Amino acid sequence: MARRRLWRWKIIGVHAAQIAERALSQNLSALLALEQAGSGGLLSYGTALGQAAHRMAGQASQLFEGCAATELPIETLRCLDLVVDMRAAHRLRLTIPPEVLRRAGRVIQ
Repeated sequence: MARRRLWRWKIIGVHAAQIAERALSQNLSALLALEQAGSGGLLSYGTALGQAAHRMAGQASQLFEGCAATELPIETLRCLDLVVDMRAAHRLRLTIPPEVLRRAGRVIQ
């Protein structure tokens, strides 16, 4: 039996669903940005853009209030989220390990 190679693509943009569908039709997995979860990719991983925008707005507010940019702390978003799409896993005939499913913030059935 030949070993199947699974390639991962990070897809960002408005065509995520079409690209993910094309990847699945070629037996390829797709790694999508978190905002494209549910578009057909096997996995979605990242930080929610809304959360980042909220933090940036807070810093912009401090700047408008007169705080010097050099006084603002450097912030790093540490809330990464993983979404597993079991529909894509089923189409690719993959079994997702239970450890990955436990770490996932959301599992799409």
